[in-house]
This record gives sequence, structure tokens and C-alpha cells, in this order.
Amino acid sequence: MLYIDTDNGLGSHRGDVDDAFAIAAVLSKRLPVLAIGSVFGNTAEKNAFANNRALVNLGPSQTLFWSGATRKRDWQNEASEKLALAPKVSQILALGPLTNLAGALLKNAKAFSHTREVIVVGSNFTSMGPLPPLWPFEFNLTLDRVSTKIVFDSTLPLTLIPLDQAYRLQINRVQVDALESRFGIYLAKNSRRWFDRASRLKFKKTIPIWDLVAAMYLIYPELFRVSETVGRLSPLGKIQFGQGSRRLRVITDFSTDQVWDAFRALISSDASSEKN
Repeated sequence: MLYIDTDNGLGSHRGDVDDAFAIAAVLSKRLPVLAIGSVFGNTAEKNAFANNRALVNLGPSQTLFWSGATRKRDWQNEASEKLALAPKVSQILALGPLTNLAGALLKNAKAFSHTREVIVVGSNFTSMGPLPPLWPFEFNLTLDRVSTKIVFDSTLPLTLIPLDQAYRLQINRVQVDALESRFGIYLAKNSRRWFDRASRLKFKKTIPIWDLVAAMYLIYPELFRVSETVGRLSPLGKIQFGQGSRRLRVITDFSTDQVWDAFRALISSDASSEKN
């Protein structure tokens, strides 16, 4: 059983839209999802909650929705409490700050005895320097550093999707507009503002779909190269690989074309099922 924790901004007026692509991939694959928990980050938690519901309601899923942390160290919330009591969650897809997960660990670390993998979007496996802007800003890991440390210091099996790897999955508006199915149409319509932002502020026609890399690794791990390593968490929230004793799995390579084509095929298969 899968649990998704997300600060989904697609559907809001602000915030990155990549979480929704990841959720759409999981739903199109028809994976068994116990619940989707919302957390502050790309947008306010209440917005993420509403965005999750709007996206999931496009399909036949009976997924539960749990409201989560509204700010850092907000460990007393529905998502944390229910996750701490959830039976046999085998995988966790953590797409936003780790506050909900930390809260669940504080309440009942034994609840994760059946968890075989927690996929976290964050860190940088290669870096030009120790501080921003010389390495990509660690949004998910630094927005609530105390919660990140709680998760990092736990025994949870962590698989990291580094930002310097996730950033490689860049797509343009034409690619998104070509997606089929209700999910595809919804993604295209609500991601337009993010393309406009990239064009206006960065003079770019593409945007990175960071969190989709995590979902596609979950669905198709054979498309990715994974390395076993160790790491240490710095006070700034940066994971220093090759140091310390915390065992980690890290995505080190993948074909962007293969990953996008696999996602497009997933969406298309979902469109075919709608017609039938």
C-alpha cells in the first residue's frame, strides 16, 4: 500500500505544478493508494488539500485525503496521526517538506516496520558549491529542517531523488498539451501559468517536472540507475554524500526521453480506458 505526501500547487494561483504530474502517473497506473496527505510548501496546506481532491476526483480512485501540516514543526495534524496508525504502508512518496512524516515518526515509529522504501525529492548528488545559489535550493529539506533531521535520523529506508537529477526532466508546453485523458487535459490547462512564469522570469520555454521523476521511479524502477551510499545531514539541510554512516539509495541517472515517453503512455492508456 502506498502513501503520498504532497504540497501540490497545481490548481492554485502560485506554486510549482510538478506534484500533480507525479500523482497523475500513480493514479493512471492504478496503484493502490491508501491516502494522499497535504502539506504546506509550494502552496498553503488547505490549497494542496483542495488541489489533491480536484485531481483525484477526475478518475475512479477511492483514495482518502488527509489534511497535514500548515507550517514547520506542525506535528499535530490529521496526516501525521493517521499515518502513525496506518497498517502496513509499504512505500511512501514524499514530494514536499517532511513535516507530516516526522510527526508520524514521533507518534509511533513502530508503525513503519512494514515500510520498505521512502522516496524523497531532495538533495544534490553533484554540486558546484556548498551554498545557494551554487547548488540548487533545497526547498523540501530546508523548509522544515527539524522535521528533515527527524526523518534522516530514523531507520526508514530512504531513496533520494536529487534535484540535479530531477531538474533534467524538462518539458515544453507542446508536450503537455499533447497529453490525452482527463488527467492530461487537466494538467495542460493548469500548468499554463507555470510555463508563462518560466518564459517571463527565466526566458525559458521548458519547465522541470521534478516530482514526476520520483513517481516514475516508483512505477518503473528499471528505468533508473541507483547507487548505494552513505550521507550526513548538515545544519543547513544539505546532505553530504560519502560522509557519515546513514545508509541511502540515490538516483544517479536515467533517460529523460524514456521517462517522459513512459509517462505519456500511462496517460494515454488511461485515456483508452475512458473511451471503453
